[in-house]
Amino acid sequence: TVYACAWSPDGSRIATASADKTVMIWDAATGALQATTNFAAKPAPEDMQVGLAWAGSTILSLSLRGELSYIDPANPAAPTKVVRGHNKQVNCLALGPSGIVVAASYDGLINRYQLGSVDSKRQEGKGHPNAVVDMAVVGDEVLTCGLDDTLRRTSLELMEAAPDALALGGQPLGMAVAPGGTTVVVATSKGLVVVQREGAGWKVAGQTAPSGWSATSVAVSASGEVAVGGDDSKVHLYTLSGAALSPGPALEAHPKPITKVAYSPDGKRLASTDAGKEVIVWDLAAKTPINRDMVYHQARLTAVDWSPDSRRLVTGSIDNHVIVWDVEKGVKERVFLDRAHIGGVTCVKFAEPTRIVTTGADSNIKVWVV
Repeated sequence: TVYACAWSPDGSRIATASADKTVMIWDAATGALQATTNFAAKPAPEDMQVGLAWAGSTILSLSLRGELSYIDPANPAAPTKVVRGHNKQVNCLALGPSGIVVAASYDGLINRYQLGSVDSKRQEGKGHPNAVVDMAVVGDEVLTCGLDDTLRRTSLELMEAAPDALALGGQPLGMAVAPGGTTVVVATSKGLVVVQREGAGWKVAGQTAPSGWSATSVAVSASGEVAVGGDDSKVHLYTLSGAALSPGPALEAHPKPITKVAYSPDGKRLASTDAGKEVIVWDLAAKTPINRDMVYHQARLTAVDWSPDSRRLVTGSIDNHVIVWDVEKGVKERVFLDRAHIGGVTCVKFAEPTRIVTTGADSNIKVWVV
């Protein structure tokens, strides 16, 4: 089946894209085949070429996987460039050094991007077979947890998955890296798991099972305090010492179960969101809310992050919207990004003081200047 065709600008040739996973170039006058472009040594069904455009001296071909290939008609044996993205809901993202963005989607696909460029590098090797739930860049690695109930690691530079997978003993709901980068706290359906560096890999060093409530999210402050969102509408605070988590006070003000928690970089505040519409900013010294009027989303909140200067907050929701809040000036100074992601926002991160990166159910990764 031929899915698409395109004329060369001078009308002398025709390019066709087909279910046989190739692009072919034909002489328009004689019908003779001039060249064939192949896209993989062992093509998969997702390599079928379903869209085509001939723009100047470049042929652009779109695969069923969603990859956009650049083909030079003068040297068409293989694409000169491939732009790769996601074609399933993008669940999470993590920021690395020098403008690196790593994102993961519902199908387990992990891509590395560079801010300001459409180029990407896809994870190779055995990764999560299904949805990635959360991720973090730790040194020269990308750590991910997924619905296969494991923690996996990938080289940030090479994007090659390590062969090992660490069993977490429950479905992960979120993860946070402690100061120093050698300890990670993972919130799972069974409790809290403390993972620590061991040689080149990681090991489970401690576990804590909450009593009477279940964890929904987790964050670690610069001082090592751990905040855990609960389905009991409370934010539970812990002290992390080595691999041990010691329970502390609980912050109570939310009317609905907690969905996300995030510490400000200066360590003075904590932001929490809930399954209703509310965002609360807490004074950590006093353990009291600072803001109780941040109720402008229309549905469950799914994402929160602080600006590097701890003055602004960004939140996302299944209502499709992103809101940037000025914690110092109040809700009147909020920036409303209407319909940022159709189908819902899944993750938000401040890449710079005035630039945020967001992901959503629409399979998109977007960069905003705010």
